[in-house]
Amino acid sequence: MSTIILQKEVLIEALTQTLFSISIDESRPELNGVYISITSDQCIFVATDSYRLAEKTVPLKNKATGTRSIIVPGRTLQELVRILPYTEEEVVTIAINDTQILFSCGQTQVVSRIITNDYPDYKQIIPTQFKNSVEFKVQDMVNAIKTTALFCKQGINDIRISLDKRFTDIALNAENSTFGKNISNVPSLSKGQELDIVFNYKFLLDGLLHLVDDHAVLKTNEPTTPAVLVSPKDDGFLYVIMPIRQ
Repeated sequence: MSTIILQKEVLIEALTQTLFSISIDESRPELNGVYISITSDQCIFVATDSYRLAEKTVPLKNKATGTRSIIVPGRTLQELVRILPYTEEEVVTIAINDTQILFSCGQTQVVSRIITNDYPDYKQIIPTQFKNSVEFKVQDMVNAIKTTALFCKQGINDIRISLDKRFTDIALNAENSTFGKNISNVPSLSKGQELDIVFNYKFLLDGLLHLVDDHAVLKTNEPTTPAVLVSPKDDGFLYVIMPIRQ
């Protein structure tokens, strides 16, 4: 049996920042849940649908009793996030055995089976070094994406994001045969950086809307390799997004 204790708001935030990335494809049940890895001093929450990945690392104030890695069904955790705000206690005790997980918050208890499939080795797709790192205001980027998205190709949702190191604005570009072309600009807060990459705007928007900061940093290498979105104020959260190959 492994047991950890988390502040209720910390658990809600960790689940909220990962659940949106789980897969709805039931042919791969291991991706229908959140992977939770517990060590003696931290708890890591991970979710992916193979197109994007969200990871949240939470330090433990009290050491865990035993280490363990499990997959918890997304539906269970979505229900947990829904009911926890209505509980009076401020801490949640999480107990795990070989087949089940128990969340206890005061008089409220949620029990779930765990998914026994193996979780993919997700660490191997997270880049550790980057050629470019561009900071911008989250709301500026969100507004630009929503405007440019109206001009995306239907079913592809592609937006090209580019930045020439000679200029200070990030350009978001999309076009289709019906509505034409649109370019929206977002001020870059980084100097001497370059970007040229295409994303599914829905995946990028999801990551931005789950940051707990008003600034974001997009880190890239090549136009065909994974990019990483992080928050300058929250080093426990990262979001990996696969680009669209052109």
